[in-house]
Amino acid sequence: MAPPQPKAAAKPAAPPTGAVKKAKVGKPRNYDLGNGVVRFSKSKMFHKKALYKFVGKKNPKAEKPKKPSVVVKQIGGDKNGGSRTVLLKKRRIVSHPHHKSFSKHVRRTRPNLTVGTVCILLAGRHAGKRVVLAGECCQWSSAEEQEVRQAERQAQTGEDIFATKKDARADRKSLRGYLKAAFGLRSSQFPHRMRF
Repeated sequence: MAPPQPKAAAKPAAPPTGAVKKAKVGKPRNYDLGNGVVRFSKSKMFHKKALYKFVGKKNPKAEKPKKPSVVVKQIGGDKNGGSRTVLLKKRRIVSHPHHKSFSKHVRRTRPNLTVGTVCILLAGRHAGKRVVLAGECCQWSSAEEQEVRQAERQAQTGEDIFATKKDARADRKSLRGYLKAAFGLRSSQFPHRMRF
């Protein structure tokens, strides 16, 4: 019997004509060994890449020619100055047709906030103080503290709030004590459960 002949290795299939060949992706020299540790240190790679040859070298950038922003035009006439400097690119006109100033903003108050209602201030330097609403505040800006102080004064004096009741003096005294006491949460009190 004749010795068996070795089988020829199968050739890889040729890619179809017009197909894009995949680029061979190599492994970088300085790869991550795990846990953020790289194979070569920063100083080692500095020498491997021969970066010391480029230290201190600066490539001067070519300066681009500046485009003129204005042009000088000659103007005829004896009393016109002779020339004018005109912008080549007109400036954009910025206008705010729909912008309203702060004083023109529409302010809406809750219907249960009427004149004479005892309110508790929740923000600002007077937070926690009780005041009597003297009227709708139309403008809250730098005069905010003065308006709050004015409301406090009216609340503490209690002008004509209990004028119709018989014992107005006792009511005014209790009102003053209530208004002078600062508001604060006690144990087992939650602001989201409170109803005023």
